[in-house]
Amino acid sequence: KAAEEEAGFLARLQDEEPAYEAKLDETRRAHEAQLSAARLELAEVEAEIEALRPELQTRREQSEVELTRKNEIDADLRTLRSEIQKSEAAHDREMDGLKKMLEYATKKRDELQANIVKEQSEIAEADAAVAEQEEKLRRVKVQKGSNGAKASTKSNEFKASNNNEDDSDDNGGA
Repeated sequence: KAAEEEAGFLARLQDEEPAYEAKLDETRRAHEAQLSAARLELAEVEAEIEALRPELQTRREQSEVELTRKNEIDADLRTLRSEIQKSEAAHDREMDGLKKMLEYATKKRDELQANIVKEQSEIAEADAAVAEQEEKLRRVKVQKGSNGAKASTKSNEFKASNNNEDDSDDNGGA
C-alpha cells in the first residue's frame, strides 16, 4: 500500500511539476521586474542626489560664511557692550564729580548768602547807630545854637582847628 501511495504521489508530482515550474517562473519574472524597477528608481534617486550635491555644498559653504559672519558680529557686539559699560562707568564718575562740585558750590553759596545777610544786618545796625548819633549831634547843635554866640564861636574855632589839622595831615602826612 505504501508503494501505491508513493507511486500516486510521484505521478501527481509529475503532473503538477509543470504548473509549479510555471508558477516559479512567473514569480521569478515578477521579482526580476520589481528588482529592475527598484534598480531604476535607485538610479534616479542617486542621480537626484548627485544633482543636489553641488547645491548642498553651496548651502554648506553659505552656512559656514554666515556662521563666521555671525561670530564676527557677536564679537563686535561684545566689544561694543564693553565700550558702553566703560563709557557708562566714566559717565557715572563724571556725574558723581559734578554732583560733588554742585554740592560744594551750593554749600559755599549758602555760606556766602548767610554772610551777606549777617553783613547787611550789621550794616543796618551801623546805619541805625549812625542815624542815632547824627540825631544826637543835631540836638547838640540845636542846644548849642540856643546857648549863644559864644558856643558858636568856639564851635567855629574847633572846626577851623580840625580843618587845619586835616590840611596838615594831607600835606605832611603823605
